[in-house]
Amino acid sequence: MASHKRLAPQSDSKFKRPQFECYACHDTGLLVNGDGLLRQYLPDYDTKPNGMPCGGHDLALVCWCKAAYRELGPDGQLVRGGFRDDSGEVRIVQTATGQQPLGTCLSKEATRELHAKRRQQWIDTETVMSEARASGEAPWFITESKVVLQQLPKPKQRQGGLQSLGSILSGTPDAA
Repeated sequence: MASHKRLAPQSDSKFKRPQFECYACHDTGLLVNGDGLLRQYLPDYDTKPNGMPCGGHDLALVCWCKAAYRELGPDGQLVRGGFRDDSGEVRIVQTATGQQPLGTCLSKEATRELHAKRRQQWIDTETVMSEARASGEAPWFITESKVVLQQLPKPKQRQGGLQSLGSILSGTPDAA
């Protein structure tokens, strides 16, 4: 049998959520806001003064889990630098404009709530997706997304196919 084929016991149709120790930061040490849940705690987080959402607009929010701290390997080498000092304070680094914190933080309680909410959302998604796979029907959120995507204007296709990397870098189009 070919090495790229799954064996029968490995071909499970059950949907599995990603496994993280911390669902608040997905084991990165920085809280993420892709689902907008951070705005329940900081309503103006990553928004412009006019209220428009804008990722990366504000300081990064440093998590409280172990991924936010530095980690040393078995022989003492630095494996991860971390965003917090051993004391738990957000690290401060020297920059050209002076000392700057690597970020700021949400309270431990709010971070725990965020973790619990996201974990539960993944558990719920795991259930819905597994049921959808078993039934052969798309779940409601995929069906709704398809409708919205079909209504969006289609981008205009550029004539002439692909450009070479050299022509893109030089700024002159191919003369093909």
